Amino acid sequence: MEEEFYNAFATPITVTQQAMLENETGTMQKPPKLMNIEEYKGWEGRFENWVQANYLDA
Repeated sequence: MEEEFYNAFATPITVTQQAMLENETGTMQKPPKLMNIEEYKGWEGRFENWVQANYLDA
């Protein structure tokens, strides 16, 4: 009988959590979203990384 490995620390991610993560980090098609102005400093770095990763000419 094969043994199955389960990660004790992993939890299933919900659709809402996935959407929030995509908004925060961006995807190949969409850049990260600035959700509120207080998060600008962190967002700025993520946005620059996204542009450099997806649009090398920029």
